Amino acid sequence: MSAIQQYIKLELGEYYSISPVSALQKMVAAADNITPIIFVLSQGVDPSWQVLKFAEKKDIPISSTSLGQGQQEIATRMIKEGKRAGNWVLLQNCHLFKSWMGKLAALC
Repeated sequence: MSAIQQYIKLELGEYYSISPVSALQKMVAAADNITPIIFVLSQGVDPSWQVLKFAEKKDIPISSTSLGQGQQEIATRMIKEGKRAGNWVLLQNCHLFKSWMGKLAALC
């Protein structure tokens, strides 16, 4: 358990230090085909495996890429295909490609 999780557990209680598994299902229910789900993460946190497993469980096709230099064409293609076919697209490390976020917003 990270130091921040320990602190939260100590100060606020265990309930607030554990990320509920059902949270992803609630987020998906609140989203739609033009409303992305955005995870703002702290260092060392990676929910991508949960997203991939959830998509697999729900039988939803998903494609994934890590953003960075040269990935905009791949991500653009994935988003366009996802919009056409109803697939999910998981874009990781968006903070590495801030200059492309305007284009991402336009694509969505």
